[in-house]
Amino acid sequence: MNLFMLLQRARERLEKGSPEFNDSADTILAILRSQEVVPYKRRSVNGELHKMVAGAIVEAYDRDTTIDVALVTKALSLLRLQHKDRGVP
Repeated sequence: MNLFMLLQRARERLEKGSPEFNDSADTILAILRSQEVVPYKRRSVNGELHKMVAGAIVEAYDRDTTIDVALVTKALSLLRLQHKDRGVP
């Protein structure tokens, strides 16, 4: 499922305040922080976003679906174009 759809659904579920969903998202967030996937520093600034990402992972798991990130290909293509403009192969 598209990442942005998962993030939207995670936001909705977090706003509803489901204890099970919140506990699962907190567990995933703790794992992400322990593996330094998301930084522990500045959690007061980005903590809500990190929780939404963790919630998106839980949402994907609950729906037994993948997390599709189509923008990565576009970003890599853009980087390649920028490097070609600079003469980098």
